[in-house]
Amino acid sequence: MKEFLLSDEQENSYRFVVRTSGINLSRFNKNPVMLFQHDRAQGVIGRWEGLRVDNGGLYGTPVFDDRHEPGKTVKEKVESGFLRGVSVGIEDVVFETIDGVNTAISCTLVEVSIVDIPANENATIQLYYNDKPVDSLSTYLQLSINQNNMNKQELEQVFNVLGLPANSTAQDVIRSINTLKNTSPSEKGIREALSLSFKDGLISESERKFYESAFTGKPVELAAFLNERREERNRQKEKEYIEFVESHRENLEYFSPGFIQGDMKTLAMQNLKVFKDMVLQIEPVVRPSQLLAMGRKRTGEQETRRPKSEWTLQDYRKFAPQELKGNPKLYEELLNKEFDNINH
Repeated sequence: MKEFLLSDEQENSYRFVVRTSGINLSRFNKNPVMLFQHDRAQGVIGRWEGLRVDNGGLYGTPVFDDRHEPGKTVKEKVESGFLRGVSVGIEDVVFETIDGVNTAISCTLVEVSIVDIPANENATIQLYYNDKPVDSLSTYLQLSINQNNMNKQELEQVFNVLGLPANSTAQDVIRSINTLKNTSPSEKGIREALSLSFKDGLISESERKFYESAFTGKPVELAAFLNERREERNRQKEKEYIEFVESHRENLEYFSPGFIQGDMKTLAMQNLKVFKDMVLQIEPVVRPSQLLAMGRKRTGEQETRRPKSEWTLQDYRKFAPQELKGNPKLYEELLNKEFDNINH
């Protein structure tokens, strides 16, 4: 049986390159299974022998189980030239960008299949996660992230740079990355991003002109910078919200603390100015004790509307007794005035 090229370092259908020197063969050497179309349901159709690495390629020779189907039929089609493609199944993949190319610098070989249509002219790839085939690189990355192959701090850094919430999935990450990849690094693209940020109040007019030059051709750096600006603004708005609520508690007595720190805060963050104007329109809650105090104050103001020069002894006794007590001369003058009024 002729030898097959199982894997080389050409770009595959997943748009990445597998570095041959990074393929771990120890597991596969113990169980060099051959499948058809990566389909375990059809059973093992043979094994691979004579694995060797030569000139950046991984080679192997198939040995078919020609006493059982579908191994017998697949062997016949391979020998007659109707099936010529192979595909390696790998997992535990570690990616790195090398010279702008997404590269699998290490992986574990799980199985090698005979296939009808390879992804490139030499061989193709099947990704596995926990011994189960996955249909795309996006799915593989999602599983990797969801299973915490990255630690929490690394995930937070990724989410932060991309402007994503902490509960984002790998699909959110991939979507954001694709958006950035598709973002034009041209002068026009940078201008549009900065224009939107200016309209949103994130940067000033003078900053927009400066950053247009500073970030030309750097869409990822610009996205990270604007995200940092956005987070700083949100922190300032939250601080302003808390201070405003604390200083206007009498206007918010009708609302529970949970609502103030929950839904009300969410609405306020969207437009803090409108929120403040709305709160100021709410009549403060007036307690009974405050009503009594207000009544006494109004009565005193009405009865003492006359200037102090016209106050009588009774006025001082009622509204300023301490002043009267501390001024014996004033008391004597008012007392004499009282006697004069009686005598007349």
